[in-house]
Amino acid sequence: MDTQETLFTRGKGCFRLLSSVIMGVGWLLLLIALLALLHAQVGVRVGAAPPVQGVHSPGELYVRAGASGSACTRDAPCGRVQQALDIADPGDHIYVAGGVYTDPAGTVAVITKSVTLQGGWSADFTARDTLSYPTTLDAQELGSVMRIISATGQLISPTVDGFVIVHGDASDDGGCGGGIYIEGAGALLVNNVISGNIAHSSGLGYGGGIYVRDSLVSVVISDSVVQGNIASTGGGGYGGGVYLQEGIVVINDSVIQSNTSSIADEGLGGGILLREGAGTLTGNFIQHNVCSPVSAGEGGGLYSVGSVVVLRGNTFRDNVASVPAMGDGGGIYSWTDLALTAERNVFLSNTATLSPTASGNGGGCAIYVARSMGSFTMTNNLVAHNRAGGYGDGVFIWSFGVEPPYGSLVNNTIADNAPDEESEGVFIANRGVFTMVNNIVAGHALGITCTQTALVTGSHNLFWDNASDPITATGAILGDPCFVDAAAGDYHLSAGSAAIDQGTSDCAPPTDLDGDLRPVGEGVDIGADEFVASVEPRRDVYLPLLLRNYPP
Repeated sequence: MDTQETLFTRGKGCFRLLSSVIMGVGWLLLLIALLALLHAQVGVRVGAAPPVQGVHSPGELYVRAGASGSACTRDAPCGRVQQALDIADPGDHIYVAGGVYTDPAGTVAVITKSVTLQGGWSADFTARDTLSYPTTLDAQELGSVMRIISATGQLISPTVDGFVIVHGDASDDGGCGGGIYIEGAGALLVNNVISGNIAHSSGLGYGGGIYVRDSLVSVVISDSVVQGNIASTGGGGYGGGVYLQEGIVVINDSVIQSNTSSIADEGLGGGILLREGAGTLTGNFIQHNVCSPVSAGEGGGLYSVGSVVVLRGNTFRDNVASVPAMGDGGGIYSWTDLALTAERNVFLSNTATLSPTASGNGGGCAIYVARSMGSFTMTNNLVAHNRAGGYGDGVFIWSFGVEPPYGSLVNNTIADNAPDEESEGVFIANRGVFTMVNNIVAGHALGITCTQTALVTGSHNLFWDNASDPITATGAILGDPCFVDAAAGDYHLSAGSAAIDQGTSDCAPPTDLDGDLRPVGEGVDIGADEFVASVEPRRDVYLPLLLRNYPP
């Protein structure tokens, strides 16, 4: 791990990480990318341990706080989690009763085998309920709470299910992974709460909640809450909630919220940081994360660099890149990713910088793309009520490279981002060729604008309530989209919308933001929503049921 790492250069800042990215993208990264794409396409069962350790009939081990058994049997359980892990064989199940578990070493669990560790059990192990029997692993700020490491060089993929993981401080462990540290291993982390952990208290910190490195087996985070973690309280911070470097991570149906990269210096990735790896995020709520409350920041919700990234059905809401200084990418920040695919996401009320004087780009999305590194596509996304403070309140695209890069925006609704005299729906800088088809761009001072030699092509975009539309491509439509309740963030179409049946089927996706089939009626609707007449009003639900009472 580097002890020094440059977060930002000054001026435009467009080439600050390019050299490190190019050096880091080799055959290993290509293999990771192919594995991630294969995972996404064929639906491999995530979290399953790879068949590298032979056939084993699972045994059962039991742990209860305050117990004194040594064999970890049901009648005489062990009192410490590590006792059971030490005597477990690959394939064993370890059942942990509700209670608070600590360890003199600080780290409560070091896992080096493909075992299943399951919390939430009653004291007699006859019932399981993670709410009634919360099982807390507490490192008492003496190290990472949990470490998952392939000590033998074999691929392992343990399951960790139903724990509250708190008070980790990895300052003495290299500043990586305050809550959970994973290296060279896969894992299935399901139904956990990772809260109140710190990666480093004085220097550079990586992954306040979860740190993953060098994983060729998927690390899957599912149905979990990653909340209130900090990458660094005394230096630069990377990935307040989750940090991935050179591996594969899949995050499903989870809440990543109120995490901070650094509270003392510059920060990247308030919620999640992906570096030179592959990440698939589906159905998550990534909200209220901050890169830095005191300095510059990039990627309030998500920061990715040199990676293969797939975003499907996520909500990025109320994330902030920087409070007082230069900030880029309030919702997401993508720097020269090998491929960025964003489908059916909501980018709502994110901010690049809260400062009225500092520069900020990409309130909703900041995308820096070079042809030599890959491309991006945005389809069926809602981008609304975001603020940059500089360029591209909705979407900011900066392109560069020897060959002109390319990207596409299809059937998106980009509306009411920083509605003031300088607001911009989409801002494209430098060069490149970008296709825009079937998008709604409404409620800005400038709808779509670009500088220098960038070229925007496409058709059937709808413009409304923009003070100026410098770029409209071909077949533009001027008309009221008739949103249901834009002020409340409901951008579904209502009857009479000028967007209904007016799009083109060329490039149009088969479903819309809600998963409804399209087209309905005589043609494809413009924007992220395909109008479906309904007797009952539509409702937006922002938080999943997995939220619960977790420690402060």
